[in-house]
Amino acid sequence: GRSFEVGLLEDGRPFFDATASGSWDSQGRELVGTCRILPGEAYALAAVFEPGSRMALTVNGRPCGDIRDRVPARLHANDTPVLLGAQPPGHRWADLLVAALWVDGRALSADELAAWADSLGLTELPTLVESHVRDGRMDLSKVRRDVLAYCRSLQVEGKPYGVLRERAFP
Repeated sequence: GRSFEVGLLEDGRPFFDATASGSWDSQGRELVGTCRILPGEAYALAAVFEPGSRMALTVNGRPCGDIRDRVPARLHANDTPVLLGAQPPGHRWADLLVAALWVDGRALSADELAAWADSLGLTELPTLVESHVRDGRMDLSKVRRDVLAYCRSLQVEGKPYGVLRERAFP
């Protein structure tokens, strides 16, 4: 049970969860970013929560996701510690070095986040994830291409076909 959780999905997309109750339930909301965090690169990642109004992710000062519907309007005070790294026992994980972490008492604006990323020298456009859905229709050729690319990423280089690693990122 956490009020906030920020991390990476297995494919490198950042996610931001917020819940009003302190437990993951029907009051929770998740935002998955539209960009990909690549191993070995430095990023300025920010998650913004405006109660009842907006949740947003920015990477290197650039928007990476934003939702404005069903955003929890309140938070439950709890003593859950901050968790960095693997989320037991689940499928979410992060292998990273954290240079700085802070929680601000107010929702920073897009301009403030861009200035912060600029002050760190992290302004490069992150790798964007192409949406498979446009105008309410799923493009199965894009889904097929991404599934096959993911399967190829599991192949262990220099080994016979079919020798696979457990994750796309070694």
